[in-house]
Amino acid sequence: VGIPPVVSCALVSTGLFFITLQGNYEEVERKALVLGCFEFAFFITMLLAAPSPRELVEGVVNVPYKNKDFQILVAANIGAVMQPWMIFYQQSAVVDKGTKKGMEMDRARHETKWGAFITQMVAIAVMLTAAGTVWNHDNRNPDVRGFETVQEVSSTLTSYLGV
Repeated sequence: VGIPPVVSCALVSTGLFFITLQGNYEEVERKALVLGCFEFAFFITMLLAAPSPRELVEGVVNVPYKNKDFQILVAANIGAVMQPWMIFYQQSAVVDKGTKKGMEMDRARHETKWGAFITQMVAIAVMLTAAGTVWNHDNRNPDVRGFETVQEVSSTLTSYLGV
């Protein structure tokens, strides 16, 4: 669309800032959940990308544990999912909600477990979308190096999936 990254980041940051000022925790949580639902689009793109089942099984069976690049990928994935600020956020959410011991705490734990599970499923959907599009060796587009910018993500998914 041609919006400079500085402008789009400022607009999104400002929007998120104002969402957090809109009231209590439950209201902010609902709005964040609605925004987060857009990530479910990756389940559709994953199905449309149709990565090779044979290559998926090979990748699961032949994990290159000793490969340094793979080790860096694992470390980056863990770092992206288990960030320290998430622990602080979870703690403040429990306090802000006024969660008490017993059933309320069990519910909070249950929500956290499901949130972590769904987050991992979305991450897998993103990786399988990439596997079926950018890194699909049968239909490799030499002009695309990967998902380095939003424009590359958009153009790659559009050209491969016809979206």
